[in-house]
Amino acid sequence: MSECGRLKVNKKLTTKSARRFALLSSETSGPRMKIDLSEKDACKAILRSVAKKHRMQIEQGEAQLGRTKVFIRAPETYFELERLRITIIEKHVMKIQRMMRKVS
Repeated sequence: MSECGRLKVNKKLTTKSARRFALLSSETSGPRMKIDLSEKDACKAILRSVAKKHRMQIEQGEAQLGRTKVFIRAPETYFELERLRITIIEKHVMKIQRMMRKVS
């Protein structure tokens, strides 16, 4: 397994991974965000949301939550998560730019 195909979920890196992909789930970002989610639960919510909301096919053996890491079998799945994240960020940036143009 390549290094880029792995999301680490230990005490330090769980927060980093959960924050990085938090935009992909309404449970981890936005007005309906659950504040009391642990890092592991946040990662579960993100994977559930990606499979349901973004219609990304995550098969049963594709992603596995361990005690300290989230293992993703194929690097393509990780790259797809990154692509979805970038798409959402771009939409937010365009919305902010549109609002600023209206104000100025």
